Amino acid sequence: MPDEISKVIVVFGGAGGIGAGTSARLAAAGAQVVIADLNEAQAQAKAAEIAAAGGRCAIAQFDCNHPAPIALPRPPEYLYYFATPHIGSDKTLVFSEERFAEYCRYYVTNFTRTLLTVAQGAPEMNVFYPSTVFLDEAAANLPEYCAAKAAGEEVCRQLAKRFPAWYIYAPRLPRMATDQNNGLLPAEMEAPEIVVLRHLRAMKAHSRIGRP
Repeated sequence: MPDEISKVIVVFGGAGGIGAGTSARLAAAGAQVVIADLNEAQAQAKAAEIAAAGGRCAIAQFDCNHPAPIALPRPPEYLYYFATPHIGSDKTLVFSEERFAEYCRYYVTNFTRTLLTVAQGAPEMNVFYPSTVFLDEAAANLPEYCAAKAAGEEVCRQLAKRFPAWYIYAPRLPRMATDQNNGLLPAEMEAPEIVVLRHLRAMKAHSRIGRP
């Protein structure tokens, strides 16, 4: 994971769920983290928790539905995108257009707009985009979620081609219990902290920052 305190690291949706765990892990490694979240009170509480543990953390109120530039000391080197609606399933419908549109808004449109808005002027950048293992498993009752995440992965590939100095890491994360997906009932789940740490290390291993 990034451990250089000079790096500018922004965690979108970093006040809750997997994003909160990621913010804490990055701060514990010595990074200066900016939590960009719509829920200002929750972001302040998480930042205070990180500060109490000896980490450095700032907050920025951010609405991914209406992305706007964030005041940063310089263009960011790392962006982590965890903005998400509540994830749930509905066995009464084969496919919900409304739910699919909502997922696509967060995982495709808002993701792209957020990157292009916040990363303006960044010559090099590492982006973390969480996809899902449900794409490998063809998870039942989640067609809208899987379709939106598949579209998000393709957007990541296209952005990487368009901006070759960007490294976009889009792992298919396993089942985890968070406050965003507590409507799902998987049989077995890894602890979010373990999953996050594993992938932060993997992302650091492939980082473009500082390479010739």
